[in-house]
Amino acid sequence: MIQQPGKLNLGELSVLNQRITLLACVFLIILFIPGDLLLIPKNLSSTYLVSRLALQIPILLLLIVLSFTSLFSKHRDLLLLVALTCLIYSNFWLIYSCWVTSKYSFPYEGTMLYGFFGIIVLRLRLIYSILLAFLIITGFACLVFTLGVYEERYLHNFGFVSGSQLIALLSSYALWRSFSYSEKLNILSKTDQLTGLLNRRAYESEGQLLLDIAIREQQPFSVFLLDIDEFKKYNDTYGHQFGDRVLQKQSNILNFVFQRQTDLKGRYGGEEFLVISANMDSNLAVSMGNEILSAWDIHRIEHSAALTAKYVTCSVGIVSMVPTKGMSLQELIMLADRELYKAKNAGKNCISVNTDKN
Repeated sequence: MIQQPGKLNLGELSVLNQRITLLACVFLIILFIPGDLLLIPKNLSSTYLVSRLALQIPILLLLIVLSFTSLFSKHRDLLLLVALTCLIYSNFWLIYSCWVTSKYSFPYEGTMLYGFFGIIVLRLRLIYSILLAFLIITGFACLVFTLGVYEERYLHNFGFVSGSQLIALLSSYALWRSFSYSEKLNILSKTDQLTGLLNRRAYESEGQLLLDIAIREQQPFSVFLLDIDEFKKYNDTYGHQFGDRVLQKQSNILNFVFQRQTDLKGRYGGEEFLVISANMDSNLAVSMGNEILSAWDIHRIEHSAALTAKYVTCSVGIVSMVPTKGMSLQELIMLADRELYKAKNAGKNCISVNTDKN
């Protein structure tokens, strides 16, 4: 789905990639089980298997199942944080049990890996990464300082675990900054500086993609071309600074009227604006056009030099139809331009609609 410039995604993994990553984690846990069982004392085998098979792997599998639900898409980072905390503390329980039962110092590297897995591989948002690192460090501190696990090397091991999580956080922050900067540059390259709407290069490429989908699925498709009436006279009378404010007001009106993700809003040039709306039939298109006119009527920005009205108005040309194979976006824009010309000739401050390409 095409996205308007908006919130930064900060390089988040797709849900599919997250499922693959979680499955890979399950596979790695299974892969480590035979080797771990060879290293640990025999009387700890059952405790180890409970931690791995009854706790950690089921938690990961449950998370994969949840990834198919809307709950995961809405609360992804929170669910990942809860799951990773359960994984890590099941590891702490294993370390604790091995020490209390047999004074065996179970390796802590798995704890570090879970931290790296959540912070760097799954790319938790920064605040959740900080929470995860805090939970790891405080949990491990309880083990080494309260129980004396790892004996005389407890300070060394605590420093190693703490340092690894801080390094992971620094890596996460650097990644966040990198994606933020990249995304901001991407947004700037696609938007008109004055209005914040899409520029011509952006709406032409994204609009053609939407049109191709509409042709393939035979869905209604609408293109709006708008022009602020007698804008040159307004600029000459009130100055370019006030003219820029009128252009920004048109942008605000379009953002208010067209709020769907498949509504592409762009500045066509000068005082002309373009809206491309997928899956919008002619009845809805006419309704949207009238909303634009009503919005200008509500704002009532004085335009003393206008011949047709004493307030700023706009004219709207609309083409709305189910596109046919081979039709281009430029063809639809030309048809919308003809309708805009008709609206201008009809006295301005009105809409003209074409529902047939002929």
